[in-house]
Amino acid sequence: NYSTPYKSFTKLTDRDYVWGDDNVLGGGLVAGFTFGNPNLKWEKTNTLNFGIDFYLLKDSRISGSIDIYNSLTNNLLMTRTVPVMNGYTSIDDNVGKIQNKGFELSLNSHNIKTKDFNWNTTLTLSRNWDKIKELQKDKDGNKLDDISNKWFIGSPVNVYYDYKVTGVWQLDEAEEAAKYKAVPGDAKLLDANDDGKINAKDRVVIGSRSPKWLAGLTNTFSYKDVTLSLVFNGVFGQWHENHCSKS
Repeated sequence: NYSTPYKSFTKLTDRDYVWGDDNVLGGGLVAGFTFGNPNLKWEKTNTLNFGIDFYLLKDSRISGSIDIYNSLTNNLLMTRTVPVMNGYTSIDDNVGKIQNKGFELSLNSHNIKTKDFNWNTTLTLSRNWDKIKELQKDKDGNKLDDISNKWFIGSPVNVYYDYKVTGVWQLDEAEEAAKYKAVPGDAKLLDANDDGKINAKDRVVIGSRSPKWLAGLTNTFSYKDVTLSLVFNGVFGQWHENHCSKS
């Protein structure tokens, strides 16, 4: 929560320790695990938004809206990890530029409308594309990925960065599998840099933690003073942490 005050300061935390021959338990204040950053700046976002509201059929029995947006955020505020050898594990920083673009669709329909009974339906659908446009730069001004935080230029913010399984080694591939210290039945991992071995350099972005599509469907039935609502929500194109499976 970047609305919390004093985010630019290193905070102190209580720490107990034992000292002396009698193992006396004492207490003191030490710097916390988040290092302060006096150079923090406010985020700035430029957004272009286009929307349409529409009504169809007699008495506007069908209505809806479409919103299309494109935004670019500069000086994005995020918490990034740093090597623990610094004495801290994380720091709040302005990490770069991120683009978000997508659309939101909403449809409403009055299916049945009588004196005592009404049936209304609302459908929502949204799609968002997020992409890291820029991160930290080296001393020569070259754009760099941030592997420790799994941030990669051209990819979404929240991704899975791991070895990519392309299949299973078969019996007739035993000789090829042995080159990668594997046997038939083992998972076949992508040799991303094609150097004949599998190591940390072969990890790639395999999926996003954020869903591609969000959908919702609500049906509301009312009879006199009694109302019943049925709500359905759907999430599509999202990778899950358990076994990195896609839904």
